[in-house]
Amino acid sequence: MGNSQDDQYENSEDNIDTGRKHRNAKKTGDVANTTTLGFFPHLWGKLVNYAKANFRLHLTISDPFPTKEDALSGVCGEAITEAIVHWQDQKRQVEKGYYPKYKREMAIMVYNDAATFQSWIKQVVLTVVPLEYGLALLQGNTIASIKMKASGLLKKTTFCMGCTSNFANNALQTVCHKVYYNSGSKSLRQFPAFQKTIPPNALILVATIVRNVLKIYSKHGQVTGAKQTAISATQPIRVLLMHHPIISV
Repeated sequence: MGNSQDDQYENSEDNIDTGRKHRNAKKTGDVANTTTLGFFPHLWGKLVNYAKANFRLHLTISDPFPTKEDALSGVCGEAITEAIVHWQDQKRQVEKGYYPKYKREMAIMVYNDAATFQSWIKQVVLTVVPLEYGLALLQGNTIASIKMKASGLLKKTTFCMGCTSNFANNALQTVCHKVYYNSGSKSLRQFPAFQKTIPPNALILVATIVRNVLKIYSKHGQVTGAKQTAISATQPIRVLLMHHPIISV
């Protein structure tokens, strides 16, 4: 959306000025951080959350690890634009005076959500992995046996091997459903790409984080107190999973 379109949106009849105070400005002189949702009034907060969902869609099916500058100058701004167009198509309103004035700040909020999204996936993985792969100490394991079992799962990406006829693995299926099909405002189930299938790249992102957690188990035998390893793209997982057809939900 160019500047003329930005101006057109700014002057659109869909804009309203509710006079709401910033939610985090609790007393005179307080200024909320302009790169947090607390700075923006209610309706803009909803729109920005939809833009974050658009960005999560990009992370799962296009580029899970974009650089900050590339994202801010490209896809994050586009996510805001797409959200605005979506709002206009639905005749939804937002408070006047925030766009395009805070366009850059909105893009930063959208970008920062990538870390939140990855952390959310990892938290889900941390609850699923020990149960699905039998790595919990409560299952009669010892630290040594867990290390050995996790190391075996990592060899030739055994942890990705199929346990059901129509999905790569029960653990991956469980994580995908919890992460991508939750009931939150940023759930990816609202997008056509996720309504009938789980795209292969979405599975790859989950598998990468599962592998990251299994590495922790292979080194420490447990996650509690272990040093967390960085999440990064993993070529062997991509090569293996890209041979799977698009997966039905």
